[in-house]
Amino acid sequence: MRVTQETRVGLWALLGLQLVTAMTAILLLSRMGPAIERIIDDNVYSTEAVEDMLAALARPDGHDAFLDAYTRARGNVTEHDEVPLLDTIARWDEAALAGDPNARAEVLEALDSLASVNRRSIVSADERASRLSFAGAWAMVLMGLVGFLSSLTVWRRIDARLLRPIQQVADVVRDVRKGQRRRRCTVDLDGPGGGLGSDVNWLLDRVDTPAQPPRAELPVRQAMVALLDRFVEVPAILGTSDGEVVSVNAAALDAGVRSGAIARAVVRETVPEGWVLERLSEAWWLARQEG
Repeated sequence: MRVTQETRVGLWALLGLQLVTAMTAILLLSRMGPAIERIIDDNVYSTEAVEDMLAALARPDGHDAFLDAYTRARGNVTEHDEVPLLDTIARWDEAALAGDPNARAEVLEALDSLASVNRRSIVSADERASRLSFAGAWAMVLMGLVGFLSSLTVWRRIDARLLRPIQQVADVVRDVRKGQRRRRCTVDLDGPGGGLGSDVNWLLDRVDTPAQPPRAELPVRQAMVALLDRFVEVPAILGTSDGEVVSVNAAALDAGVRSGAIARAVVRETVPEGWVLERLSEAWWLARQEG
């Protein structure tokens, strides 16, 4: 059925869109993690090494600590501006640790510049991470908007092609049960509910208009009714095997015979007391009162 297929396609499209949204969110979050981790590895590590070298310069026994911090800073070079500063520190470190004021001034100035380079790098990396976060947030907003509009579209199609035709059929059937025998569905042959409405209307027409006997049976029926009324003097009823009363003769009418009750009894294979049943054929029977 076309409506079922369209509904299935719409629901699968929504599920696919939700999956894409979830995967996009996972991708953006997975990129945010390394960006933050890179700030820590590339710059915070070097900044801590600078702080350790400054602390070592202030202690008389800080020679080994200074060299260890310098080795860590040299092994974590991430910016080109760090290399000449580290070379300057390496050239003056021994004299600075020995207490030479000029050497200490050179080393302190180089350490201050090295810390500034890493701070600028941290700020730059933070801006890149912020831009990535901002772009990810707007991407999620856009995906959510697309999902919302797609949901509205699918809902409108389901409502137009499935829910409203079913509701109309329910309303028509309820009105017919209340006695509005001519109530019918509004049929739009080009619309989605046209087929359903046409089928319901066809069924209601069949129920509302009982099947007529074939034209070939009419002369036979008329002849049997005439013979019943002319030659059977006792109350008699002519009927069919499905319980339809075809004719009641004048004697039965005068006696007030309940022909419907007798027809129902014949269908149940029972005959009221005082009556005789004659099977004229598989389709016809004659019930007459004994007398």
